[in-house]
Amino acid sequence: MGLAHLFAVSGLADGYRLVGVCDVDSDACGRAATDFGAEAYSSLDALLDAGVADAVVLAVPPSHHAAMTRRCLEAGLHVYCEKPLAPTVRECEELAEAAARAGRVVQVGCQHRFQRSYVAAKALLAEGAIGEVFRASLVATNWFRPQAYFDARPWRGAWATVGGGVLLSQAIHQVDAFLWLVGLPTRLTAEAWRTLHAVEVEDEVTAIMRLSNDGRATLVASTVDPVGTNRIELHGDAGTLVLDGFGLRVGGFDGPATLLCAESRDEFPKVAVEWEDRVVARPGGDEWYDLVVDCHRDFVVAIREHRAPRTPPAEAAKAVELANAVYLSAVRGRPVDLPLDRDAYDEVYAQLCDGRAVVPQIGNTPV
Repeated sequence: MGLAHLFAVSGLADGYRLVGVCDVDSDACGRAATDFGAEAYSSLDALLDAGVADAVVLAVPPSHHAAMTRRCLEAGLHVYCEKPLAPTVRECEELAEAAARAGRVVQVGCQHRFQRSYVAAKALLAEGAIGEVFRASLVATNWFRPQAYFDARPWRGAWATVGGGVLLSQAIHQVDAFLWLVGLPTRLTAEAWRTLHAVEVEDEVTAIMRLSNDGRATLVASTVDPVGTNRIELHGDAGTLVLDGFGLRVGGFDGPATLLCAESRDEFPKVAVEWEDRVVARPGGDEWYDLVVDCHRDFVVAIREHRAPRTPPAEAAKAVELANAVYLSAVRGRPVDLPLDRDAYDEVYAQLCDGRAVVPQIGNTPV
């Protein structure tokens, strides 16, 4: 991910200039510094002491995100930090307060808010194109990871160093976009499991949620599906939005649904639905790099214009809050209301980190 950010920064000549690269791996750091025409630094403190930067991009293991963000803010720098900003919503909120006190911009790398299809869906919802959403679903199973992924970097599978499994480490991208579209739920019931990986954190999770308008929603995320799905469906009283990969389809019908249900005299009515492709994925179907660049561009403009970026800590905290609520429900085996009880989750997270609480193993989990 560090290389992706290096390419993104280098591609934004207007307002961005790469002045330093920092990595504890001296060989990797030296190569990157040479390739991208920057100075090499062996530590964050060395980079900050040099006084050459106005902003820092953090692409390090999640357990370092919060501490390094604080350190950079204390040094007076703006921060672009990869997701998740912190493992708990409480710490995300504390970092939001720290950024406000420092008067600096903090952008969290929830890049899917810059995806063309999600931006278009957000606009359609704002204008009431499909009416009030009564049911929504998120399936984020396009994150297949073999055991080798965790073996290569053991911190990827431990609660204390990564903060969570598929929901917080991978699918948080879609979760953030999903919440951007429909808002935080008010209540959820969830289960999380370890199914195919020898790790502490979950590799599969399912949740049933109640939305603030009493609408219903479901969430499924997984790192065990070689053929995965990246799909959000939003069903409203006047139509449907389907976000499949990088595309967006809009389904319309002669409604609204509430009227059709109440007044149709046909026991099995055939409702004619017209579908329209509003956003079509570009050839190749991978627009990921564009999202990273656009997130950086927004970071630069936010600094220039003294405004909040699209994904500041307070916004990024919402996906972390949902993940925390899912884990709390899964461990305690009962529904959880939101806003989340911060103390309750902090207690459970401490138990997950030290082994007093565990995510259950099912299926063919390796011993």
